[in-house]
Amino acid sequence: GSEVKNSGASCPPCHGYASCHNSTHCVCNDGFQPESRRSNFVKPYEECEDIDECKTKLAKCKKVAYCRNKIGSYICSCWVKIPFLNWFAGLVDIESPECYENEGKETRTQENIWGVVSKNGSKKDFARFTTQMLQHVEMSILNESSAFPTKGENLTFDIVYETRRCDDKTLLEAGNNTMAIDCAGAFKETKRRDERVVALITYRSLGNFLNVSFFNNRRGIQGIKLNSHVVGGTIGSRVKVGLSEPVFLTFQHTQPGDPRVKHFCVYWEGSEEGGSWSMEGCSFVRSNDSYTTCKCFHLSSFAVLMALTPKEDRVLTVITYVGLSLSLLCLLLAALTFLLCRPIQNTGTTLHLQLSLCLFLAHFLFLTGINRTEPKVGDLIKFRFIWLTPKRGMYHFISHFLTVRGFWEM
Repeated sequence: GSEVKNSGASCPPCHGYASCHNSTHCVCNDGFQPESRRSNFVKPYEECEDIDECKTKLAKCKKVAYCRNKIGSYICSCWVKIPFLNWFAGLVDIESPECYENEGKETRTQENIWGVVSKNGSKKDFARFTTQMLQHVEMSILNESSAFPTKGENLTFDIVYETRRCDDKTLLEAGNNTMAIDCAGAFKETKRRDERVVALITYRSLGNFLNVSFFNNRRGIQGIKLNSHVVGGTIGSRVKVGLSEPVFLTFQHTQPGDPRVKHFCVYWEGSEEGGSWSMEGCSFVRSNDSYTTCKCFHLSSFAVLMALTPKEDRVLTVITYVGLSLSLLCLLLAALTFLLCRPIQNTGTTLHLQLSLCLFLAHFLFLTGINRTEPKVGDLIKFRFIWLTPKRGMYHFISHFLTVRGFWEM
């Protein structure tokens, strides 16, 4: 603490956590006591020490709360609505009025739990912590809401959620994000009725920390940003099964629409090393300026990534399509000529026929796949095109060699 000097003429210097009173003596600030245990003092070397309210039973915390001593004060940490996670409240400096006996203590503004942990650990530690906490939050909300449907909010984790009994096709909404699920397939191995619960959780600030730096599959994707809240979907069945019918998740965008933007659906894949965003098992359905809909065959925590793409030049697009179409037509006519005109058939025309067919196939693949930007499709088209390129060169060289040789033999 800073040293507070006396303002009176006869007041001694007040060191440490003390201040001058009535210009005659020093008193300790709130939360401190003199080393001599006197209420006031005048000796210049007297100092004030912190009072541990938790050990001295001066703290006004509820029985379910954790008391943590601070310099000059204390905080009460708890999560009353979900006691299962109460143990974690004592590990971080997050307090709530509902943890105090009078529920009226004024608390300072705190970061939510994700911000606290991200600042105090490495990227790998935060990923591992997030994987564990996502599971704990899902279990706690399901346990709390198994008796009846509910909508809720928790400021510690900065989440909003909805739970429902799930017997048929069900639609849930939380934080302007929705999930449509066919419960008949999800609970086909569940006999207990109290387990037929489904929950949708929106993490309003987790995306600020669990951002695109955790997305590793960036092949051919540039300028990636997270464009939604992180949304978790889970069911109450103890037997986790693959879904026979996909779930449809609709995300509200956190940034305005842009015609140059393409959206990708991802989910959080936890691992022993921590976790990362993955596109496996999820696919893009449709999108507009405000929302994106994804289709997934499993339940997890999901989000939408957006990637900026170069603005399309309409003139160049028209030239590309018209040019490739004319090229395909000419190559087809050339192939038919070499194939059907018997008087000109020889070794050279056979090579020209194969070269024409090779070029026709390469141009056709490029024309049909020019807008297919999915990683697997794009890689397949690139492989085919690269494979056909040396074949074209080989046929062209042989054809040219035979033509020149035939010229000299004439």
